[in-house]
Amino acid sequence: ISPRYGCRARGRGSWRGRYNGGGLYNAIMKIYGIFLIVLLLALQYKFWFEEGGYFHNRELQRQLAAARAENEKLKDRNRALARRVLLVKEDMNEIESLARRELGMIKEGEEFMFLIEGDASVSNNAPNHNGDAAAALPPE
Repeated sequence: ISPRYGCRARGRGSWRGRYNGGGLYNAIMKIYGIFLIVLLLALQYKFWFEEGGYFHNRELQRQLAAARAENEKLKDRNRALARRVLLVKEDMNEIESLARRELGMIKEGEEFMFLIEGDASVSNNAPNHNGDAAAALPPE
């Protein structure tokens, strides 16, 4: 340490020594600090809010989970339909049962009876003397 300079911070290679007691140095450091804070905030904004950021990624993960759940439901449905198709291909009784149930088909010589459950008797639905069946229905 040279007695002429007093301390190393005020020495020849120091920023403070070159710029008149550090006033300009302090101003530059403040601007630099503000710049770093603004840069950090800008990068944080991109990280949290822009496309590809944290919240966007969370939304995509939620949509992916919903799509996977829907795919599982559809796979189960496809497996059930594949089993039903295989059963219809192999079993004639299943074909007959399906035709009766889905298409309302009956065998030759069979009688079809359609029963309606409820309190109304058959006479309530009979047409009145004018031939109007709707007028014979009781008011609801």
